[in-house]
Amino acid sequence: MQRRGSHLKSLTSLRFFAGAAVLLKHGAVMLAPAQIWSTVFQLGYVGVSFFFVLSGFVLAWSYNPNLAVPHFYGRRVARIYPLHLATAAVAAALLVYSGDAVALLPAMANLVLLQAWIPAQPYGEALNAVSWSLSCEAFFYAMFPLVIGPLAAARHPVRIGVAVVIATILAMLLAHATLPPLVAGQIVYQNPLIRFGEFVIGILLAANVRRLPRVNSIPLAAAVFAASLLLTFVVSWLLSKTATPVGPDFADMLMLPATILLIVAAANSDLSEKTSFLQSRRMVLLGKASFALYMIHQLMLHFVVLTFGRSYAAWVLTSLGAIGVSIVVFKWFEEPIESWLRVRIGMPRQRRLAA
Repeated sequence: MQRRGSHLKSLTSLRFFAGAAVLLKHGAVMLAPAQIWSTVFQLGYVGVSFFFVLSGFVLAWSYNPNLAVPHFYGRRVARIYPLHLATAAVAAALLVYSGDAVALLPAMANLVLLQAWIPAQPYGEALNAVSWSLSCEAFFYAMFPLVIGPLAAARHPVRIGVAVVIATILAMLLAHATLPPLVAGQIVYQNPLIRFGEFVIGILLAANVRRLPRVNSIPLAAAVFAASLLLTFVVSWLLSKTATPVGPDFADMLMLPATILLIVAAANSDLSEKTSFLQSRRMVLLGKASFALYMIHQLMLHFVVLTFGRSYAAWVLTSLGAIGVSIVVFKWFEEPIESWLRVRIGMPRQRRLAA
């Protein structure tokens, strides 16, 4: 499926904006003195949904059918696990610093990336709370070799995509109708089975991007995304005053069409060799460092809250600092360790010996 030399730089850069959206949400909640800012940035969690769709797209786009499944898994471990372990250790240290105990069983579930499967609050947010999404990604990676063939060869991808979205929404409705609110919220939002639909949508997009309408205007797609975000915000705000508020799970579904449009537009823009600021070296670097930004930002926010308290200055400085630290972590920890591990667990033996 991959076209050699067709690295999609714009998609890499868009990852930064998804990570920044999550940073804005958590920063506003944890550090902004006025509650209005947590309301303004409440939809920052749509960045996670964007990551899930983009993850399916990128894996399918770069899929090499000649790569053995164990080596594929090895590369996925090299990609996410070192930073996961490092941030889990920092999170444990922060718990000790704050005077809290480290819950053993939730911590163990976190370390093996099973926490999102356990619908109990101590598990979903154990240690580095944002790593629940890695628990979902681990499931996606496990399933990818099984589904990539059928999905890439599907004759009716649009029908499959619509069916996936409908099934996801029905599962959400069923969970909210039958389970207590707190349990339903965690099961729906963090459950890997339910979030798998977004990953599948990404795979279908990558497999059929050249057959989709040739939308390649990133500014137009970004404007549609912004308008969808505003509409979703208004709908969420209006319904928050009723007995049927819009949770993050349904907000993600409302934003899904705009997410699809933006990803397709960015991919088509790169394939048609259009130039944009997203292809600049600085933006691509920020995109590559987005995983580090996602994994470290809440830990930095938590440390600042414990040490200095809430203030606008702390919010702004910590947010900017998190972006700078993420670049350092990417270049000096994440990238070299991933490269080292890929040689050892993500490469055939003949190539490993040659390397």
